[in-house]
Amino acid sequence: MTGVMSRVDAPAEVRMVPYTFLRMFGRQPDVVSAAPGGLRLLADPVADLAVAVPWGAVVAGTARDDGVLELRSRNRPAEGVRLGPDEWSADTAPNWARPAIRAAVRLRAAGFRIGGATLVVHTGLPESLSIPTAAGTAAATIRAFTELYHLSGTTRVAADAAELAALTGRAGEAILRRADATVEHLPCDLAAAGLRLLVVEPGDPAAVTTRRPVVAAGTVARAADALRGGDLADFGRLLTVGEPHPAVTAARAAGALGAAARPVLCVLLHVADLTRIRVAVRAALPDGTYRPRFLTATPGAA
Repeated sequence: MTGVMSRVDAPAEVRMVPYTFLRMFGRQPDVVSAAPGGLRLLADPVADLAVAVPWGAVVAGTARDDGVLELRSRNRPAEGVRLGPDEWSADTAPNWARPAIRAAVRLRAAGFRIGGATLVVHTGLPESLSIPTAAGTAAATIRAFTELYHLSGTTRVAADAAELAALTGRAGEAILRRADATVEHLPCDLAAAGLRLLVVEPGDPAAVTTRRPVVAAGTVARAADALRGGDLADFGRLLTVGEPHPAVTAARAAGALGAAARPVLCVLLHVADLTRIRVAVRAALPDGTYRPRFLTATPGAA
């Protein structure tokens, strides 16, 4: 993808990240790696379930022989991070850089022979939104290091099902990751069933709880069984776990198959019900500092 700046068929954001790298460092990157986002739908103490979604990340980079990890952000061009060979830690890094640093640290810890890198990171959604972008950033970083250092088998450093979905997800499928690290691709063809995921940025981080709902062990296994059997209605019911948020209750009352706040509101619905459910959810959310944002998706390909 190093010639991507001149490819008119490439998405604009993919073409702009290597251009940003060129402007910042005076040379073109050696690699440009893109990954979709990863959205966790359900998690319990022994497994988690996620899908790939369109809003992801792009990382442009070059290898370094001095062991330094340097990161810049296209979203926040005035900010940068430079970590010495023995200083690779996300503890004091800005939020946008942490997923990339943690991915690099996990690659090192897993025994992959990687040196330093200079990276420019871009996420499809701004950091100010509460919709998670970490999985896409981590996946794009893992792909960048994989190409820079000619690695293989790097998907095993994924931290959870969301990162695995961003790395290995396929259209119409969900990723099940168990506590014993075994992974399964499950059928989840929402488009064929006339369904969509509605992901809601509430307009105020406090409008939807940041506390993950308590989910009993075995819930994800039952959800996986529902997907294997093509029972998306039962799958939707299993998404609605923990104490219901008012917006979850409103979505269900308006016809949603399932909904949960984790921390953004995620709703499984029929396409025909989208407008009615959006109106109901908007009415249930308190006024925030900006208008709620509604994104729709079906499980995509990594």
